[in-house]
Amino acid sequence: MAFHLTFFNLNIKNIFYKIYARFNQGVCMLRFLSYFITIFVLFIGSAYAFNMPIAGIKIKPVESAAKYSELRCSDDDKAKIREIVETLSKHSYWDLYNNHRSRLEKIGEDVRPVHPLRFLGHIFSYPDLKSCMRAIFNDPIIKYNFMSNFAPRMDVETQKGTLIKYYEDFAKSLNLAPNTVKSYLDNKNWEGLVIFLMNS
Repeated sequence: MAFHLTFFNLNIKNIFYKIYARFNQGVCMLRFLSYFITIFVLFIGSAYAFNMPIAGIKIKPVESAAKYSELRCSDDDKAKIREIVETLSKHSYWDLYNNHRSRLEKIGEDVRPVHPLRFLGHIFSYPDLKSCMRAIFNDPIIKYNFMSNFAPRMDVETQKGTLIKYYEDFAKSLNLAPNTVKSYLDNKNWEGLVIFLMNS
């Protein structure tokens, strides 16, 4: 009888230990979920407070215009776009990072209001800048940095509907078939579009 009581007592203890362990696991999980939700809410709130997308890149509004040719791209903008492309194409990543980063970031902010199609239109109107783009895309790291800044701008203008508004005139300005350009826009294939422009 004593054996059975001892065995019974052990079983009861084991059951209570299991219940206690499960309870602790549940508390830990609730704490984890609470922390996660708090951090997520703070992150989203900060993004909206600073008018930034989740990717963390601040997007300035692009001026709208009735026609592609009327979109902003001043002589100063053109000179700065050229400086960006030429600098990226002529230096290694580490040289860019150590010696040119601050200047390029400043110039990049200056030309950010230029519509991305107008930005591309200027670059690919000049054979030497087209060659510079090939050099940029031959370096995976520099290409990634270029596209990580360019792609979000295209995403924003897609949402605003301006790519569809301007793509025909953009294509005609570069003597390209509008339908071909539109296929890249429809698929949001921004890298493919740039490669197509480099090879055209």
